[in-house]
Amino acid sequence: MAELILADSGDTVVFGAWKPDPTAQPVTLLVFDDVISDTASQYTPTRFNRELAEGERYVIQAICDDVTGTSPTITIVYEHSADGRTFIAKNGGIGEINTASLAVGATTNLRSTGFSSGARAGHGMARLRLALGGTSPKAHVKVWVTLRPYA
Repeated sequence: MAELILADSGDTVVFGAWKPDPTAQPVTLLVFDDVISDTASQYTPTRFNRELAEGERYVIQAICDDVTGTSPTITIVYEHSADGRTFIAKNGGIGEINTASLAVGATTNLRSTGFSSGARAGHGMARLRLALGGTSPKAHVKVWVTLRPYA
């Protein structure tokens, strides 16, 4: 790794391989807290787009309560984008939480079964797409994402 100090500004430019900070701590964000009352896709607020893309490794936890409907399910998909307008599922369209059953009249605690390993490079913006399934589903949904530094 080499450093170049720019004479006109005094800024330092580093060339070479980036090394992760081994002391960096995971960050947990509450990215969604709302009632979903149909099967239309819902998205995390755009204010989280940059933060959600900062870590290549992530784990998603969803708490669903006040659930009604027939055979309700939830799917949560991590999507990323280069331009902030056109998003694509990072892990091939299979949800990180994929059609998980929700208990009517009870609280369901769900966790993604894995995390991004960084094998698929992520773009600079990301969001979560949430969708309920079943007949006339409704649920109060809270979603947390824990982001971890690059491995």
